[in-house]
Amino acid sequence: MKNKIVTVSFLVILLGLFVSNLISPDAELSYSERRRLAQLPKLTAKSVLNGEYMTAFDKYSTDQFIGREQLRGVKTVVDRNVLLKLDTNGLFRAHGGIFSIEYPLHEDKVARMCERMTVLYNSYLKGMNVYYTIVPDKNCYLPDNGTYLLMDYKKQVALMAAGMPQAASYIDLFDTLTLDNYYNSDGHWRQETLKPVVDTLYSAMGNAQTFDPAQYEQISYWPFYGAYYGQLAGMALPDTLIRLENEVTRDAVVTSLGHPGQENLPVYYVDGLGGMDSYDVFLYGAQPLITLDNPHNTSGRELIVFRDSYGSSLAPVMLEAYSRITLVDLRYITQELLASYIEFDNQDVLLMYSTSIINNSDIIR
Repeated sequence: MKNKIVTVSFLVILLGLFVSNLISPDAELSYSERRRLAQLPKLTAKSVLNGEYMTAFDKYSTDQFIGREQLRGVKTVVDRNVLLKLDTNGLFRAHGGIFSIEYPLHEDKVARMCERMTVLYNSYLKGMNVYYTIVPDKNCYLPDNGTYLLMDYKKQVALMAAGMPQAASYIDLFDTLTLDNYYNSDGHWRQETLKPVVDTLYSAMGNAQTFDPAQYEQISYWPFYGAYYGQLAGMALPDTLIRLENEVTRDAVVTSLGHPGQENLPVYYVDGLGGMDSYDVFLYGAQPLITLDNPHNTSGRELIVFRDSYGSSLAPVMLEAYSRITLVDLRYITQELLASYIEFDNQDVLLMYSTSIINNSDIIR
């Protein structure tokens, strides 16, 4: 009787899961993982015979399995509290926040970054005021006590110094930041805390202006679930995302290559809040090329920033000092196309990339 009960129970569970997965609607997006989920593949004789159908169906069944988000949460709890693992899928919790392992230092990737920046300089930037800086990821501010795998940041800085064009002046940001400058559930820095960063950049680039956050209105959004929050199944509290607005950001004329035909875009993409990634509120997230014109600054001084996502929240609070800021993301546009969109003519140029992008420079085109 016991064997019958176990067998019947097992079959009921299998049948129940099968029926539940059949009747539950497929999700298109995973907001917690910041990605699109696999959809049911089209069944054809060719796809079955060459194995493509079963490969695609395997991904589909894994992505659409009922209760998947809850099971991911259980796995995280088991990894941390039962198996006593320090990380889950490359993420770990420390000091009330979530961190992503960036280790080890890939010297060949650093060399490639230097090579790409040298090509950029030789093609467009000769004779201009060129600066470069490295944005530290927040792991840099964890205590190096042997508990976590931490990249050799000092060596990365040294390798960049040796490989970058000699005419590019280095601006050191490492001493301007602490863990408090970063979100707990995300890897990005907080816009409202960037005064030391902005003032350091201004000073190094010969700009007498300073950044005063008190001259901006702080507009809060809660809850902000950063990129790491869902990946580690909520093992940290959500953040409050604050954006800074004043007459400069409100009156700025924004043009984006990613929004053809659309003019006078706002600096802050408010509709992005609560979407796949609320950090996209800062200049629409990933964009190949975006220009901010400031009608309140008639100096004619311009800044071109070659950047990653950290530049999206930095540019709005630097705009007050410039008539125009142009942001270029070489992850999404090739260097060969730049001359079609930018007239390089004595602007200030800032090459600004994070330690993690430099350590994975294959994505720079």
